[in-house]
Amino acid sequence: MKKHLFFALIVSLFISSCSSDNGWKSEDYGLIPFLKDNNFLVYVDIKTGEEKGNFTYAGLFREGVALVNDTNGYFYYVDKDVAPVNEERYIAATFFNNGLAWSVKKGAPVVAIEKSGDVAFEFKEAETAYAFNDGAAVFTDENEKFGAVNKKGKIIVEPVWNNAFPMFVNGLLIVQNEEGLYGLINKDGEVLVECQFDCMGIDRSGQNFFMSNYVQALKEDRIPFKKDRSWGITNSKGEYVINPQFDEIVLDGDNYLFLKGKLWGWCDKDGHYIINPQFKSALPFGENEYTVAINDNYEYGYIDKEGKWVINPQFEKALPFNSCGLAVASDKSSDYGLIDKEGKWVVNPQFRYIYDYNLDNKFISIDKSSSNLGIIDKEGKWIVNPDFELFSPTFLDNEYGLEEYNSVKSDYVDVDKLISSIEEGILGLKTSTAGNLITTYSIEEKNFPKYKGNVKIYDKYTVLLSTDIRATDINAWNSESNGWYRYNYTFAPETAVNTYSASFYLNNRAADHIDQVFNIIAEKYNFDIETGTITVPDYEEVKISKGRRSITFYIKTK
Repeated sequence: MKKHLFFALIVSLFISSCSSDNGWKSEDYGLIPFLKDNNFLVYVDIKTGEEKGNFTYAGLFREGVALVNDTNGYFYYVDKDVAPVNEERYIAATFFNNGLAWSVKKGAPVVAIEKSGDVAFEFKEAETAYAFNDGAAVFTDENEKFGAVNKKGKIIVEPVWNNAFPMFVNGLLIVQNEEGLYGLINKDGEVLVECQFDCMGIDRSGQNFFMSNYVQALKEDRIPFKKDRSWGITNSKGEYVINPQFDEIVLDGDNYLFLKGKLWGWCDKDGHYIINPQFKSALPFGENEYTVAINDNYEYGYIDKEGKWVINPQFEKALPFNSCGLAVASDKSSDYGLIDKEGKWVVNPQFRYIYDYNLDNKFISIDKSSSNLGIIDKEGKWIVNPDFELFSPTFLDNEYGLEEYNSVKSDYVDVDKLISSIEEGILGLKTSTAGNLITTYSIEEKNFPKYKGNVKIYDKYTVLLSTDIRATDINAWNSESNGWYRYNYTFAPETAVNTYSASFYLNNRAADHIDQVFNIIAEKYNFDIETGTITVPDYEEVKISKGRRSITFYIKTK
């Protein structure tokens, strides 16, 4: 944390204020989690400096409560007195939003909970569930497909999407199909914009633009998209608002900050240039009259909305002006202070770093001598002494709008379902021919080896179970020598098939149940420990073996 991703940070700090729909972003900064003695997190009151609590994880407050993790590794929720809001403890949980949070207990499925700890509904269908927003939550099922559920536990978007952004905004969700292309759906699962774009909203590496290019974009129905390597703007009908022509584009109020080649400029809502691309880097204006820009010498200064320098580039680093009319900047010595809108130092450069999170004229700062963090006022005086090693990473995540604990994973394993899936895999294998395998399993002749061997006829992966079924000891090709040690091969579809291997791999947490699954199958089908066989009706012989996390059947049909 002593090394700072500066530009990504200042972008996230600035654009988070550009939308009235905050998504997951909390603006409750009254209590901030700081690391104390390189050991545990405490909440610090930014007005009084009072320290509260002792946690291994401490989140920001949302809807009056915060998610914390105790020294035993359990998650729970606290109020602003940092007292537990109920007696429930979880192995995983999300923050509250829309009045609900997701939680998971040991060996249990995902459940939606209320602040009282009462269960709103159980959601066994979910493998992963993301925090609620806009009255719905995105989830993935056992096949790692994305869908959505409402606050009553009803699936409103079937899990059919290869990928999706983690939240609904304005009733809209960006999704990705199996071909890797992006489109837009609504809460009824209806496709509003067919999947046709290489990227939409932001790409996954651009999380610092999440608040503007996803939350604000969906709310205002002007959505960045990438097609054929260029970015443009579309609406929720799939109509181009701005044709793809930029190397990057960011919503900035009613206008756009864009990258063309290696230079940044601005265009209006129709794509017409307002400020020609001329800056090495720049930040959105948002609601400010000035913004930060960088010249050819990589010096930071401030420009107006005509692109003219109002504070000449002279700083090593600089942040946007905040609501109190001050901005963080550093001089050539790399020390940080505060400047006014004339570029004059109000607080001389004397700190190793200053963070501006709009804390009511307060700034988290790093003391130059101790490298510890505290809080200063707008005159540079310590109001919370620099006694802390760093603040919780969740604080920076919040500025991106993508809080770290925004999802939970199920800890539930339905053993009966695993066994049913295994039985379904082996009981469907019958005496057949190579030609019938091609028809039944949609495989091709070329998949059959030109010698006696095995051919994969079926495989499937889920989060908890992988299936691999092969026909074994097959020689489905007739060969005829054509001289010079070469052969002509002719496929023989009538080749008989009556031996198979079926391997089932228990993945992730399901692997802990390997003995239980094996023992149930062994008992049900009369396992003979001496021969290693089980008795399956209508099969001549079935051998079974257990690995560390797998069960394999060797089957000979009648």
